[in-house]
Amino acid sequence: MVIQTDALVLREQNIGENDRLITLLTRNSGIVKAFVKVAGKAKSGLQSATQLLCYSRFTIQIGRTANRIKEAEAIEVYFGLRQDIEKVALAQYFTQLVAEAAPEGNQSDELLRIMLNALYFLHNGKKKAEQLKAIVEFRVACMCGYMPSLECCDVCGETQGERYIFDYINGVICCAECKGNQNGAYSVISDGVLSALRYIIDSDISKLFSFNMSDEGFKVLSDVTERYIITQLQRSFSALDFYNSVKEL
Repeated sequence: MVIQTDALVLREQNIGENDRLITLLTRNSGIVKAFVKVAGKAKSGLQSATQLLCYSRFTIQIGRTANRIKEAEAIEVYFGLRQDIEKVALAQYFTQLVAEAAPEGNQSDELLRIMLNALYFLHNGKKKAEQLKAIVEFRVACMCGYMPSLECCDVCGETQGERYIFDYINGVICCAECKGNQNGAYSVISDGVLSALRYIIDSDISKLFSFNMSDEGFKVLSDVTERYIITQLQRSFSALDFYNSVKEL
């Protein structure tokens, strides 16, 4: 069977001398892995369209044990990201996160749109990196089975307050009076940060990147979403570690 789909290259790995294995976030089939022939000058166009962070139109031969890229035409290659070490580190973190969290074979148009919007804003610098990071981390977590319950205090049901405790392990909030579980991983968050988290969960993609906060607010929000996703997935990411090491340079 042969399928045609638009997809973003999330990961690439050399296999022997003649092949690369790439991981794609496709529009209709979720995560798809496929081999690319890298030998021969005639394949140069195919190679450029199948690089990490390329958004391309693919023709894929689906096999019983392996898939192979027959044709690929680049739509957007985000060359500007590669000229900024902080931006490319954050973009690679996004790809690692989605490749890890997204299920294979599921409808993924919404997830692909979020990734393309995030890369677009990161590429042109129209949105702050911390805002993009928080949005991608938290919305991806929610879409991939890790949605927390943030409507009200998990203990008393209170919905109005200035401070809340966000329990990263159980994915719930508690008001300051109830305190909740403070023996595990948690943060005390303001009502403003909580409102931003709720916005990321509920907003339509067309408005997802539209909210605003102070620079300090985005920094706190980014720290909260990072701690939440790492706690839920029980792992970190090499690109995230690298991004955190270079962003303050």
